[in-house]
Amino acid sequence: MGPYYAEMRRRLWATVLEFSLLSSQDLGMSPLINTQDYDTELPANIDDSEISETTKKAPISKPVTTFTQTSIQISLMRTFCTRLEIAKAVNSFRNEISYEDTLRLGSTLSAASRSSSALLQSFLRSDSEPNPNPFQIKLHDFYTTHFLLALHRPYAIKAKVNPTYYFSRKVCLETSLSLLAPAISLPEQSNLSQPDDWTLLTWTASGITRGAYIHAYIGLVLELNQQLEEDPPLSLSINPPPPQQVELLRVLRSGRDWSTKRIMRGDTNIKGHVFVSCLCGQVEALQKAAPADEGITTEARKSASHCLQLMTDKYKEQETQMSADANRNSSMNSGLDCVDWGAMMQDSNANFGLPGEWVFSGWEDGNFLV
Repeated sequence: MGPYYAEMRRRLWATVLEFSLLSSQDLGMSPLINTQDYDTELPANIDDSEISETTKKAPISKPVTTFTQTSIQISLMRTFCTRLEIAKAVNSFRNEISYEDTLRLGSTLSAASRSSSALLQSFLRSDSEPNPNPFQIKLHDFYTTHFLLALHRPYAIKAKVNPTYYFSRKVCLETSLSLLAPAISLPEQSNLSQPDDWTLLTWTASGITRGAYIHAYIGLVLELNQQLEEDPPLSLSINPPPPQQVELLRVLRSGRDWSTKRIMRGDTNIKGHVFVSCLCGQVEALQKAAPADEGITTEARKSASHCLQLMTDKYKEQETQMSADANRNSSMNSGLDCVDWGAMMQDSNANFGLPGEWVFSGWEDGNFLV
């Protein structure tokens, strides 16, 4: 096998492994692959232009400190074994992962993720070409850090009654905020008037991207609820909520805008919008020392009404567009009514019957079986 085809196979296998891992997280099932099932090497750290079908000798892989078109894929594969172990642990229905293993896996993945992110950020700030764009860095971080949320969430919930697990609560909050952040890596690249490419993707993507966002909003609610239970408000008019709670609630409310954008772009599943609205209603009711059930019910009704209006407007917009397209096609075809199409046929008496040898035996009798 030539070096080109060997390299393409390594890249494709790395892609298959990543898809398999992400699909297991999306479905909530144990991964169907094991690191002992293959011995494929990592792709070479080279650009596409350095190898072709006519290449006789495999090019030398560049050091990891040099960015190439395969650097993102290689970086993800370096954390694959740890992420695979996490996916197996959190999706196992037989045994609950111990807190010691949770800390071990989380520490390993966090260290590798921070190192890779710092390296990619240095590429972004470099004047050399090529370098990664903010979307690539955000995609890399997203595929890595959302495993931390899945890993620590069970113990973050237990931290409510056992302070021993406070670290998991802290990790869940930080990871949730990181997942919900836009893909803007440098201040000079910030343009608040236009959403970045990653944000545009989250408005239309499904699967693990949508699911991780919902879980991130749940992580924010867990933190807000625990803060309010630990220090219940007496009166918002006298004691306004702490700045941290205000910021967390602002991010949580942005989830409704995120869900609205998805519906406006054709998503017919309104459960995300209703769910995030209920979370907001619960937190806002607790801040006012009011019954949480009333806040949840009120926001759920508002959300359902809002989503109905959005989908009605979207339907009318599509109906108008379809009508306009039909009128346009009708006007384009109106000038062709006077054309004698029969005169343009080379043989108007052509026989289009199928020759007997083209037909499977038994067709005429209705006995043809597939």
